[in-house]
Amino acid sequence: MKIQTVTKDSGEPIITRSNELKPYNDDIEIGQGGKVNIVGKLVGRQKIRDKVWQFFGDKQKELFGEPDTFWRFTSNSDEIKLAKTAKLRKSSDHRDSRTENGISVSEHIGYSVAGYKYGYRVTGRIKGYGADGEPLLNPATVKVVGKLLNERGIRKERIKDLDQFQKTLQAHGWTDKQYSRIIDGKFELPYN
Repeated sequence: MKIQTVTKDSGEPIITRSNELKPYNDDIEIGQGGKVNIVGKLVGRQKIRDKVWQFFGDKQKELFGEPDTFWRFTSNSDEIKLAKTAKLRKSSDHRDSRTENGISVSEHIGYSVAGYKYGYRVTGRIKGYGADGEPLLNPATVKVVGKLLNERGIRKERIKDLDQFQKTLQAHGWTDKQYSRIIDGKFELPYN
């Protein structure tokens, strides 16, 4: 049984918490129409974000047969050579120039391309998340799986990627707003 629905406005995610939470567990259930049910005691905002992101990434792969890829953006036309030879350095947070804990990538083409001249697809193991909430890949696991695209090529890929992702959300009754609120951490957690 679920208790305390936090947000009921249309277009907002609906977060609930089970009456009997599993100890030592970080599980959530993702349902139709922007619903997330917390079933484990070890669930917080970041865990919900991570699991929703992973859920829809996996579902997009199931629907469209896309590999588990990320986008990497740069203004360095030689960066793809560095990535292919495992000489890519960890990313920096542009606000304070601190080194991140991995290579920053994006799940989708979006604002991430702003200010960069090139982009390419990579795979790799997520090591954590950066200052802006972007996935950080372990540099040792980064593999280039696409060619270096200029801004025009990126725009073409963006249209395809966004269309597939929207269809994935729609197949599960989620709106872009519901997904974005979860990913941006702009939702309230229910209280016991």
